[in-house]
Amino acid sequence: MTERTITLSPRTLTQISHHLSESIQRHSIDLPESASEINLISSHLSHIKNQFYELSGYFESSEFSHIRESSRENIIAAVKGCARTIKDLDKIVLRTSVNRRVSHGSHTSPRSARKSWNEITSAFRNNEGVSLSQRLSFCKTMLETTNGLLECIFNRQPTKTYTDQLLYLLRQQEDSTQRRKDLESLHRAQLQTSHAQEYPSCCSPLSGPHSPQYAPTSRPYSTPLPSPPFAAPINTTAYYHIPTTIHESRPMTPISPVSPISPISPLGPSQMGHIPMGQPQGQPTTPPLMRSSAARTQNQGSWWTQVWNMVPGNTMMPEAPAESICNGEHMANLALAPEEKEIFRMRFDNDLTFRMFHNSLTQNANVVITLGGGEGSWSSRRSLHRFQTCISATKLNIVRNGPGIHFYRRQILWATLYFEDFETMTLFFHAFLALRMGAPGTQRLMEYESWMDGEELAFAGRIRAEGRGKEKEDLVLRVLRDEEFGTVRLAAAKTGGNGEDVTVWTAFVTHQLAQPGWIRRTKNEVVFLKNIQQFSFSSRFDSTLVDDFELVFADAKGM
Repeated sequence: MTERTITLSPRTLTQISHHLSESIQRHSIDLPESASEINLISSHLSHIKNQFYELSGYFESSEFSHIRESSRENIIAAVKGCARTIKDLDKIVLRTSVNRRVSHGSHTSPRSARKSWNEITSAFRNNEGVSLSQRLSFCKTMLETTNGLLECIFNRQPTKTYTDQLLYLLRQQEDSTQRRKDLESLHRAQLQTSHAQEYPSCCSPLSGPHSPQYAPTSRPYSTPLPSPPFAAPINTTAYYHIPTTIHESRPMTPISPVSPISPISPLGPSQMGHIPMGQPQGQPTTPPLMRSSAARTQNQGSWWTQVWNMVPGNTMMPEAPAESICNGEHMANLALAPEEKEIFRMRFDNDLTFRMFHNSLTQNANVVITLGGGEGSWSSRRSLHRFQTCISATKLNIVRNGPGIHFYRRQILWATLYFEDFETMTLFFHAFLALRMGAPGTQRLMEYESWMDGEELAFAGRIRAEGRGKEKEDLVLRVLRDEEFGTVRLAAAKTGGNGEDVTVWTAFVTHQLAQPGWIRRTKNEVVFLKNIQQFSFSSRFDSTLVDDFELVFADAKGM
């Protein structure tokens, strides 16, 4: 696979990316409920196509062979990694489209379209170890940086900024590859141990040339991952044997929140709370190995659904110093009202699941933490939980400490949750605060809750934002930089005289800072930013990717 990828020219990859973008875009017609996710992926592929086209000019130039060897090797390594991703995706899409035509002819039912799309995303996640959108976003940044470096080299301009950025991205790619290999080894070792205890060596279904140690390093393209109409369960402690051993080749390792598969037909709010989030019986999947994962469980229009629908990034954090834990009191009966619906949940290490419940009538928000019982809605799995507790979000304070989030009640530690990446932790932090501050009778926001500990304020100014269905209002825009990881993000907050300082949207801009022309000033008060992913914690704003993101400052002097 690698040798074949090397021989592909950027011009050929341009054509492949173009066809992939068009092919994937067609899925949005059959799956309107997933149009946002599909359009984002198609947009990434369109950008990648443009970057490959620009690269083809540099590669075909006679000057390319005269580039310093170290720089040329880095450039080729970056292009090879992105080329492998595009080729893998091309094979998956081609195989899926062929199977779809053979099975259903020219007619495409909603169930067929959903199954086809799930096979594409599931097969890619199993091959790459991350989601399709996340990997394409990384490739887009990698290619943009590569083109910027080549432009500076060809124009005899300083290259240090682009060189440092490219080396940083290559290290991330190497770390991701190594992490996936380590997880594979750990997963296979655990499979061997569990089956050695269950079966005698003479009759073990895993013994022989098809056992995990002889399994291929990537999923063969001829065998798509089963795609149920609902989300596959996420279980970090139990492992299941699938008779077809080909499915044991690679564990899934999502880094960002996992969006459950939408139902085939839209459901009303009253039905949505009872969606069975587990996979149909008889189709267990290989679970991921990770510290946290997230799922959304309510209607498509809510901001908490949108914010988990996008991939924020993968700034990995150090290993957790301990396990996630909850010090709350076990409750035999949580006494949740029928109107309280589980709007999202996160799976952590130590078999712990964090669940957020919301009452759309009263706007109350409750936190439920469970141990055991596997993945799935609380109502469908509650009899299997060995521990469960519930508390109103208004009674908790939230603090970030390194890779973890601490919840305090009356200055006593109530729970600690450890995250694997910085971006997911940030979204969780602000999503919790937005729900807590929206509940009646909530406590005032503490000073340390305005933004996370460990971040330093690099800039603050007032902007005029136009939200959905309302006139413009003033928000405080902050530029925050994490001291340990160097991650930079924008955060817009609504402030008031009653101690209110709630972040309504954030955007991670670490990679954009190294790209020339990503920020431009058109008027005294107006600034445009390129390729901004806005994550919203308010119904007034959308979580979406914006090519030209406009910031209108209230005062030109504050820019």
